[in-house]
Amino acid sequence: MTIRLTFEIILESDYHVGAGQRAGLTVDSALLRDHGNAPVLRGTALAGLLRDGLRDLVEQADSFGLKRSTEEACKRLFGTPAQRKRWSYSSSQLSEAVLPHTNRDKDPIRWGAQDVARVRIEPRTRRAAPQQLFTEEEGDRRLRFQFTAACEGETENDRADAALLAAAARMVRHLGAARRRGRGVCRLDLIAAENFVDKAGKQSWTQAALDAFRQYWLEGESLPAVPRKTEAVSPVSTPAAGGQKRFRLLALLQEPLLIAYRSETANAYETLDNVPGTAILGALASRAAYHLDLDAPADHILFTRLFLRGGVRVSGLMPAGYADYSLYPSVAAPQSLQQCENYPRYGNNAVKSPHPVHNRLHNLVQTRQCAVCQGKLEEVTGYVQFGAHQISQDIRRREEIHIQMDRVTGRALEDNFYTYHALEAGQWLVGELTCEAADWPQVQALTGLAENQRCELRLGKATQRGYGLVHFVLEPMKDSDPSPWVLQPMAKRVLAPAGTEAWQAVSLLFLTDAILIDAWGRFYQTLDAEALASLLQVNREHIRQVQPFVSMRQVDSFNSHRRLPRWREQAIQAGSVVGFELLADSAGQTTKRLQQVELDGLGLRRQEGFGRVAFNHPALSAGIAREIGLSQDMRRLIVPAVEAHALQEKADFREEWLGILDRSQAEHAGEWRKITTVYSAVGRLIFIYRYRPINEIQKWLAINDALQPVALGQPQQLWGNKPLLGRDKNARVSGEELKLIHDLLGQLAKYPAAYWPAGLELLAERIGEQAELSRIKEGSRNG
Repeated sequence: MTIRLTFEIILESDYHVGAGQRAGLTVDSALLRDHGNAPVLRGTALAGLLRDGLRDLVEQADSFGLKRSTEEACKRLFGTPAQRKRWSYSSSQLSEAVLPHTNRDKDPIRWGAQDVARVRIEPRTRRAAPQQLFTEEEGDRRLRFQFTAACEGETENDRADAALLAAAARMVRHLGAARRRGRGVCRLDLIAAENFVDKAGKQSWTQAALDAFRQYWLEGESLPAVPRKTEAVSPVSTPAAGGQKRFRLLALLQEPLLIAYRSETANAYETLDNVPGTAILGALASRAAYHLDLDAPADHILFTRLFLRGGVRVSGLMPAGYADYSLYPSVAAPQSLQQCENYPRYGNNAVKSPHPVHNRLHNLVQTRQCAVCQGKLEEVTGYVQFGAHQISQDIRRREEIHIQMDRVTGRALEDNFYTYHALEAGQWLVGELTCEAADWPQVQALTGLAENQRCELRLGKATQRGYGLVHFVLEPMKDSDPSPWVLQPMAKRVLAPAGTEAWQAVSLLFLTDAILIDAWGRFYQTLDAEALASLLQVNREHIRQVQPFVSMRQVDSFNSHRRLPRWREQAIQAGSVVGFELLADSAGQTTKRLQQVELDGLGLRRQEGFGRVAFNHPALSAGIAREIGLSQDMRRLIVPAVEAHALQEKADFREEWLGILDRSQAEHAGEWRKITTVYSAVGRLIFIYRYRPINEIQKWLAINDALQPVALGQPQQLWGNKPLLGRDKNARVSGEELKLIHDLLGQLAKYPAAYWPAGLELLAERIGEQAELSRIKEGSRNG
């Protein structure tokens, strides 16, 4: 049983929790936002708030008299350098009830906040300090956040810790920056509790938890009885003896995921692009360890057999593309593929009409030039989708900065600054899980997995501080079904003529890293005919014309329990390809053998995901793979992921609008040169009212056929009741340059209204730059 407390943060003033980065050209400190562009509070900050609340609670212990020591409870709640904490704290999510009340419709990219300018004042002169003006985002006080604190297991100490945590939450009064200057005023309410206490009648969860706190910590009595609820358990079919259960894993990242591929470098942790099977197997083993007594011989044997001896086998997770409730798996780009550097198909510089991709397996005559334009050929890198349209798989990352605060001064401590380069939430991944059919009921009971139901698991680093939450579904598969990374039956990829023996071209693609050793325990650095015959267990004379495209890498890791490095091994890297010719027998035994190799894998540590291979993968041939449809349970998770596409759409709009402005300055250079310092007011007007409809701004800048301001004196006019006249008695803001700005506003109005604020901001910036350039030129002439 898992104790789970759900808290709600109710803000009473605007707040600021910075992401440590800028937002565009105008905001120096942006709010921390999630993949759907919603304001978010990371679990590491929430755990710090609760820790501060607990310290305040303990400091006031003399006034109300604690009957029990809280020292061990603090270690269990928040951990120490020598002891891992038992509780996990998730990142926050917004309450759906408050979303319509924010300014989300005006600016879907930066909603829920406003830009506030601040300046530092010199204490001696009481004047603004030079170069000390900055702008930051202030979060809307109408936002409400929810987060959970969970503990695996259900002991008396854990329930007592939950009561102490609920009381500590009531001590929290502020969050974020400038809390001593009126921002971040808040309170934390307990709105739900599982396996902790029960409430009576109209009593709130907060009051029930505080009653438990008073009863145990202040009065020294026992905790109330834990509520027992009957949990719905999905029916599990009785497996046949000796069989196995195969499942396709469809996973969606709910929080940023960090699986560091090496130790920290310059206080920075960088994640892998995929999720290795070691991380999944370790997470399942950790969850099972909470429910087993590993000191008991029977439980220790069961744990060893399931998680250390191959009882449960996982393949890891690879990125997958999403479109129209379907997933398109991807694989590491085969090393035999090359593309034209001028017209590539894959990568960030891919074009709509690429030149043909060159596969060195199918061309015995090696070439370094594109067959169409004679350009240079370069290797394809990254991940490649093999769905209806073979494209590169986009992998989004995010950088988050973490600091440690001094409780006394409220400032960041020196030498306590580090960053995470994590996988962005909202991305899909695909993998596979296999276990013995007889062990499946025990695996379900120990890990909480279920067939065709949404489950959750925390993977990677900082799982107890708001990172690594993954939702996934296990879809049953048959033994004859192809791998989720292939999606095409073996019979359609490896064809053997019926009743005859014939040589057939076969390609072996390594889907994951593979640790292969020979009879003497030496690591394979490449593969030849002898090695292939040994690994595939076929006759050496049935293999010929081997073409390897293989690269190696070192596999090293760290044992967190023993705090020692593991044995370092050499592995053939994912994406390596070996082409060869295989003599297929008439009985079809060769095809069955290849199918078994795809199912079992090759080499060592296959239960951790190493050694997954595919023969004649669709990414190397003309075959088109099928997509994976999502179940209704997983479709409910799509909404946050779809909102993340607004970021990319805004980036596309920004690039297109900048191109329009560049062309305007090139084609109408004369009109732009007439934009002098008097147009600074126009630029400020457009920037300040960038959230207003464009037609209103066009009315303020309205012109007639004579290129003069129209109907001066109307209330909606920018110029007020009198025309703005200079010494020459002519209108200072008029003419072709005003018409030019008016036309650009008309072009911007053709885009969706969601992009108007960003477009107006860029237009105001160009006007300001041109006005400043004119001021500099005028000053040089006068000088």
